[in-house]
Parts: sequence; structure tokens; C-alpha cells
Amino acid sequence: AGVLVARGEELGRILKAVDAVAGGSGRLVMLAGEPGVGKTRLAQEVTLAARNREFLVASGRCYEPQQVVPYYPFLEALSTAYRAAPSSVRAEVPRRWPYLGRLLPDELAPSSVSPSEGHEEQQRLFHAVTGFLQALASEMPVALVLDDLHWADSATLELLQHLAPVSYTHLRAH
Repeated sequence: AGVLVARGEELGRILKAVDAVAGGSGRLVMLAGEPGVGKTRLAQEVTLAARNREFLVASGRCYEPQQVVPYYPFLEALSTAYRAAPSSVRAEVPRRWPYLGRLLPDELAPSSVSPSEGHEEQQRLFHAVTGFLQALASEMPVALVLDDLHWADSATLELLQHLAPVSYTHLRAH
């Protein structure tokens, strides 16, 4: 709600990244800056623009009390993505990406994989998330919006690093 103030340049740069994604290229856009400079408001404007372009927008947020919960912002974002996914993609989850079920509520996609903490298990989870998001992106443009990453746990940051494409845009809000 409200008018976006003094962020036209940043919005324009991000919307160019949105255009690239709509054209089939992956992008990572990170908004950085001091608290209160409008990062969340700018992200809201971009989210609206992406939805208007028929993107699947999956968002999650980090909170200080949940900073010890592994993958916390991905829990919400992936649940949204799963619910919005075409039925053909959802049907493939148990067979192609069984580890994805570890980050979804049981009523959506119960995982047949028991939780464990090993590096190999983490890599399987990362590959499941990547594969699922790539399958979605082959059907429609996808925007994964994660807010307040300064409260993120290390597992969330490692997954984000795994997902990050080679080309990215970093904007610093002043």
C-alpha cells in the first residue's frame, strides 16, 4: 500500500531482471541496505509486477525467533509453490524429488524419506528443491522471494547459495 518513493532506479533494474526471467533466463536479485530504507516495500512492488506478468510468486520470510529452524523461509515458499504447481509437476514429487517432502507439510507431500543430518542427505534435499523449482520454471516463470535473510539460519543460506545462478544482480538501497 502507498506510493513507492525514491526507488525508481532500483525498481527499473529489478524489473529488467524480471523481464530476463520471463524470457527464460535465471536471475538472483538481492536487496541490501540498512533497516528502514524500503527493501521490503520495493520487494512488494516487484512481487506485484511479477504476479501481473503471471509469475508464480512463492515467498517466505525469516523471523528472529525462528532463526534456529532450518530452512524456515523455504517452508512457506515451497508450500506456496507446490500448491500452485501444475498437477503434472505435483504428481512427480514423490518419485523424482522425494526429499522435497521434508520441506512441505505432510498433508501436501508426505516424505517417505526420514530426516537425517548428513552432508549427503543435505545435498539430496538441495537437488530436490532445485529440480522441483526447475520443473516449475519450465511451466511458468517463477519468483522466489525471501525476506529478512539477516535472520536466516545457516542451512537456509546454504540452500540459497546452492540455488543461486551464476548471473545475478545485487542492489544496495541507500
